[in-house]
Amino acid sequence: MFHNKVMRMENQIRVGVRALIIRGGKILLCQAKDADCYFLPGGGIHFEEGVEDALRRELKEELDVALEEAQFIGVVDNTFLDNVRKNREISIVFSVRIGDMPIYSREPHILFAYKEIKTFGDENVVPMELKKAVLQWIRDKTPFWVSMNKTTIS
Repeated sequence: MFHNKVMRMENQIRVGVRALIIRGGKILLCQAKDADCYFLPGGGIHFEEGVEDALRRELKEELDVALEEAQFIGVVDNTFLDNVRKNREISIVFSVRIGDMPIYSREPHILFAYKEIKTFGDENVVPMELKKAVLQWIRDKTPFWVSMNKTTIS
């Protein structure tokens, strides 16, 4: 019975929200304390909540900040490996305004840092395709759709 439950978990798709927060020419990035890469703040959407509600909750949980404004900017469909299994995550990305309050992590396992937009392309941000899409969005404000899970329809 347990084996079947684990197998089902491996085939699930996680849907989440990500926040692009730009302040003073810098992008706010998140980093797990034991990792050498960055990602945008955010997390999973709970079954019973809306997308913007999830974004609001994640920002409150991680940073203790209030969401002032959110603009949809794109979607990333990403598959990646961790130490245990293959994962798939669909992230709905928003450009977010949170005000001028100080930034600090409310979660003990993650850190936050602002990185210059001009050097953002050199940072180890995952997924890499999201980093490229964000840089393009900053230049032209065109919403993006990025998928690392392309299939061919015959």
